[in-house]
Amino acid sequence: MRVALLAVALAAAACNPVFGLDPVSRGDGGAPADAATTDGADDGAAPPDAPPAPDARASDAAVDARAPVCGDGLMEGAEVCDDGNTATEFDCAYGVPTCRACNFNCTAEQVLTGPFCGDGTVQTPPEECDELTIPSCCLQCMIIPC
Repeated sequence: MRVALLAVALAAAACNPVFGLDPVSRGDGGAPADAATTDGADDGAAPPDAPPAPDARASDAAVDARAPVCGDGLMEGAEVCDDGNTATEFDCAYGVPTCRACNFNCTAEQVLTGPFCGDGTVQTPPEECDELTIPSCCLQCMIIPC
């Protein structure tokens, strides 16, 4: 605890003009940061005690280093698929005869089938009939006058 307090006190003292360092100076006894160089040109170099400039590649690496998350819609790492959820679907939405979906842990893609008008099964709702079961009085899965 005493070491931490000492470090804080030294850091505060370094920025305090009472202790001989002007906060405008570079801290190394050199000219203020806004002073011109001897040849009048600014070489653009950071002062020797300046923190390193942020590196965009470091933040990209941090994103790449995170573990893959099944269900986030992004296929990452060892994921075979990622459909944006962690549910195992068993069939396609109505009207879609075939579709692909990912299982609950993103390790396998499944080819599914779904109910549709004309599949031979009346899906209520929205179907009133199915053309394969009542072909003469059914049009687009709706009962019509015969």
